Amino acid sequence: MEHHTMAQMRPHLRSPDTSIRVSLKDGKTGTVREVKVGWSWTLFLFSGLFGLPLFLRRFPTCGFVFLALWAVGLLGPLAGGNVSAIVVLLLSLFVLLHVFLGIKGNEMILRNYLEQGWRFAEPDSDAAQLACRTLRFLPAEKV
Repeated sequence: MEHHTMAQMRPHLRSPDTSIRVSLKDGKTGTVREVKVGWSWTLFLFSGLFGLPLFLRRFPTCGFVFLALWAVGLLGPLAGGNVSAIVVLLLSLFVLLHVFLGIKGNEMILRNYLEQGWRFAEPDSDAAQLACRTLRFLPAEKV
């Protein structure tokens, strides 16, 4: 007797991966990397962890913003002043930055890669064309 998983028995219950990924290729090294187009759950949920996902995606500028916020949060109360006001301000900034990075993070990272000399690995693909429209670029260039 064969054993089937629930997804095999009821394919309509599977949650499809609706994320669109575009492949980028470094012109110097030939390294290929995929970047999602659209909402970023990773950046939305985890950017506050000292900006680690931003550093891993080669976007250190935003990563340092989170490090600075952590430094203010940890060192601010030592300087005196109204601790609850500092906490409310930092919490508000963290929430706003997380939402902003969820919405715009992948777009900013894709732009950053393209500005560093990376190009679309498959410029004729639907994903590359969607990325160009999202970024308001001309059609994707070939590497």
